Amino acid sequence: MSSDPTIDFVTSYGQLIVFSAVVSGAISALVNYWINLRTFKKQKQIDFLNKKISLYSYLIFQIDNMQLDLRSVKHLPKEEEVDEETRKYTKITFDNIGKAFDIMTKKIEANYYLFKEENLDEWMTAKNLFFHEYGIESMDKIKNMLIEE
Repeated sequence: MSSDPTIDFVTSYGQLIVFSAVVSGAISALVNYWINLRTFKKQKQIDFLNKKISLYSYLIFQIDNMQLDLRSVKHLPKEEEVDEETRKYTKITFDNIGKAFDIMTKKIEANYYLFKEENLDEWMTAKNLFFHEYGIESMDKIKNMLIEE
C-alpha cells in the first residue's frame, strides 16, 4: 500500500499548520499574560500610592488644624484670668483635638499597612503627650515624615 505523495504532502503540511498555530497561540498567551501582569502590578502600585497620599494628606491637614487650635488656646491668659466663655472655648477646643485624635487613629488602624514603624512610634508619642511640649515636637516630626514620604 503505497500512499499518494499528494496526501502525504497535505497531511504533513496540515500538521505543520496545526503545530504553528499551537506555538503561536502559546506565545501569544504568554505575551498577553506578561503584559497583563505588568499592568496589574503597576495598577496595584498606583492604587497603593493613591491610598497613601489620601491618608497622608488627611493626617497632615488634621495635624495642622490641631496645632493651630492648640496654639490659639496656649495664647490665652492663665485660667484664673479667663472668663466663662473662654473656658468653654478651651474645653471645646480640647474636646475637638481629642475627637480628631480618635478619628485619625481609626483611619491609621484601617490603613496600618501604609505606615512605617517610626511613623507609628512618633504617632503614639504625639497622641499620648500632645499637650506636652514633646508631643507638639512629635506632631511636627510626624508631619515632616509624612511630607517627605
